[in-house]
This record gives sequence, C-alpha cells and structure tokens, in this order.
Amino acid sequence: MTALAHRKALLELRLRADGDLRVLDELHPFGEDVKMIYRRTHNPTWLTADEKNDVVAKYESGMNMKSIANLYNCHRTTISNLLRKRGVEIRA
Repeated sequence: MTALAHRKALLELRLRADGDLRVLDELHPFGEDVKMIYRRTHNPTWLTADEKNDVVAKYESGMNMKSIANLYNCHRTTISNLLRKRGVEIRA
C-alpha cells in the first residue's frame, strides 16, 4: 500500500470516529501486524549568536555555503536562510 493510500485510510477512519480518537486505537486499517511509526527524520541544529557571526564572516571571506554547512553540521539551506536574514548579498 502506498503512503498516499495509508494517509487516505487514516483520514477516513478519523472521519468515521466522529472526534472519538479512542476508536482509532481499536481499529487496524492495515492489519494487526502493521504498526504506524511517526518519528523525526533529522535533528535540528541550533547555532549560537557567536556561531552565526562566524558563519557570516566565513561566507564574506570567500567560503561557500556547502562547506560552512558541513563545518557546522547543518544543511546548506540553514546557512542560506541565516545569510539572507543578516542581509548578506548571496554570490551567484
């Protein structure tokens, strides 16, 4: 069963439950041996104020976003968003 079919079946069960979510616990839309597991797929990286200043300085000194992201163990988009919020002109 595809993820879309799973989501659709869960939505239909929720609509039939009429707000009583205990009904969902008793139903097994995919069989009793199938468990639905929800988990985060990544751990967010929180940069301190000093690290953010270092990121800006490194970028302005010529380092690229991918290298900076690898250095701080975060995604390139995190670095890009930080630089844009700080008003740094992004190189082409």
